[in-house]
Amino acid sequence: MTSAHYGRMRGGRCIRADVGNLGCSTDVTSQLDEVCSGRLHCLFPVANLLQQKPCPDDYTSYLETHHSCLKG
Repeated sequence: MTSAHYGRMRGGRCIRADVGNLGCSTDVTSQLDEVCSGRLHCLFPVANLLQQKPCPDDYTSYLETHHSCLKG
């Protein structure tokens, strides 16, 4: 796992890019690394992150991850 962030990193259909609060997120790389690294498959329920509130309540947060595969 190279990086994992939970929050609202960019605008979309429901959020204009100029609202000013985008980029609200928390780094959850260590949590996903613990569960997913070294495995062929990984299931990580985003519900495990719902208690974290990196953004205002009216923004829907999402999980964005990046990983690299290593030859075994």
